[in-house]
Amino acid sequence: MLIIDLSKLYGDSDNQKYNIMKLLRKLSSSGEYKSLKYEAEFLNDFNQKTIELRTTIDEISKLRNQFYAHTDSDPFQKIESTIMINDCERLTNLAEEIIRSIASQYLGIDYLVYPLYYNSKEFDLIYNLAQFEQQENIRVAEQLGMSFLDLFGYEPLN
Repeated sequence: MLIIDLSKLYGDSDNQKYNIMKLLRKLSSSGEYKSLKYEAEFLNDFNQKTIELRTTIDEISKLRNQFYAHTDSDPFQKIESTIMINDCERLTNLAEEIIRSIASQYLGIDYLVYPLYYNSKEFDLIYNLAQFEQQENIRVAEQLGMSFLDLFGYEPLN
């Protein structure tokens, strides 16, 4: 979902309704919203930041088009990418910065964005999955009237 949504936000396409690149063009001195006279300094800064992130944007677009948005791709094809989660976070932060800047200047308000984070240091996915699987195995053994040891060949882990 993140790849698809970032592709919509940053893919330079007129097909996307909510597109950062299109918005920046419309705010320029020759764009549809030129009467708003958005400060050129901010526009140049935002455009420069998108240029700096162009490699990531292109990679996201490639991933979206080749793997995530089309059902005809091979589901077992190895996906090779150099994108890290912090690259996606930089794009998300830039979109937030642009939206907040525009809202502040024209609406006199500030949007606060609260991402839905969880504490990954306290969240051990492998342990949780193993615990869930073991609980299910214990339930199955009980349903079959067998001991865990007889059914699985080892004692449940503590």
